[in-house]
Amino acid sequence: MGKKKRIHIITHGCQMNMYDSVRMREMLAAEYAWVDDPEKADLVILNTCSVREKPEKKVLAELGRLRRWRKADSRRVLAVSGCVAQQMKATLIEKAPQVDLVMGPDNVKDLPALLSELAENRGLVAARFDPEGFRLKELEPLESFGSDGRVSAFVAVQKGCNHFCSYCIVPYVRGREKSRPLEEILREVARYGEHGVREVTLLGQNVDGYGADLAGGVDFADLLRRVAEIDAIRRIRFVTSHPAVMADRHIDAIAEVEKVCEYVHLPIQSGSDRVLERMRRGYDRARYLNRVARLRERVPGLAISGDMIVGFPGETEADFRETLSVVEEVRYDSLFSFIYSPRPGTRSARWEDDVPKQEKHERLQRLQELQKKLTRDSNEAERGSVQEVLFEHAAKKGAGDLSGRTRRNKIVNVPAGDEWLGRFAPVRIVAAHQNSLRGERVDES
Repeated sequence: MGKKKRIHIITHGCQMNMYDSVRMREMLAAEYAWVDDPEKADLVILNTCSVREKPEKKVLAELGRLRRWRKADSRRVLAVSGCVAQQMKATLIEKAPQVDLVMGPDNVKDLPALLSELAENRGLVAARFDPEGFRLKELEPLESFGSDGRVSAFVAVQKGCNHFCSYCIVPYVRGREKSRPLEEILREVARYGEHGVREVTLLGQNVDGYGADLAGGVDFADLLRRVAEIDAIRRIRFVTSHPAVMADRHIDAIAEVEKVCEYVHLPIQSGSDRVLERMRRGYDRARYLNRVARLRERVPGLAISGDMIVGFPGETEADFRETLSVVEEVRYDSLFSFIYSPRPGTRSARWEDDVPKQEKHERLQRLQELQKKLTRDSNEAERGSVQEVLFEHAAKKGAGDLSGRTRRNKIVNVPAGDEWLGRFAPVRIVAAHQNSLRGERVDES
């Protein structure tokens, strides 16, 4: 077999994009070897996100930086996938003519064929978009899973969205909700387990809605229970939940299935009922707080994270204070907060963006200062406790430290040798920082 070509993938955005990037790497593993430096690659893929304005601009800037790399060798290929590709289509080619290949997120399965087509018809751009499809080629996980400490894997179970929130572009670039057949998901999880994976994160834009479009009555609760039956898997996580869809049956499964971790990401977006209605979220503040109360009643010690948008069109200071009050009431362990930016084609993009820029930034700062205190309080509460940690990789800081997560999704850095990569261990929390914990291994003898 001849020398392999080299590939590098740059991933922006959500966990679904991270999953798609892994799939692309798997599909091309027979022909392409991974390189960490895009300058040394023969194929560079930008897997893009358009949920917010900044990532889209980042992609165009990145393509500009790659222009010289692409022109230096006519055999090189520059591809763009993901939501920006789906949204911009031919416009992307006009703005970045150095791009060879554009494809939407649901055409990841076509990547090998598209690259072959491009090689045969050099100079032609192959662009295909299929927002209603959800067909994944079943593949063996990369051999490196398990051998290099990567024992956590994403598994897409559902994609798309039926909710059409007034600010959100997801239904337009990823299509309507589509669920993967249960048995197909179970086969993929089992294969990961055979390759050393011990933790899976089940992915869906509205993961609680899993199964609504499938025959046979299977739902998200059934999915959690069936995945838990796979012996090799010791932990199950999932994202993202939707407050309007999360049912008591789902919460009961989260509580009753031991392998499901005590962590839920439950976006609210605003604490104001008036703003939530304009956002078309499908629930009000009371419904959201009811779901939080039910979760905490059934799952002791549950950690909750959320999403929040500030500066939505028409948001008043009174509306924003409602957002601050819901954050104080829920006491999130972490919160992803953003300034509103209009996305092309969405309902709110037609409205006046009437909150002054300076006011948006001031509100975001007030919100983040509040959440910073709550996150620190949450981390301080872990001090002295013993937590099960799955060691996933070397710590970003601290030579000789490994980094892992607790069941509550807290990052813990621990002095430990590489032989502990991919292993579980009880860890005593000895210090709390803003975004992580410090721990020491507990002798199990």
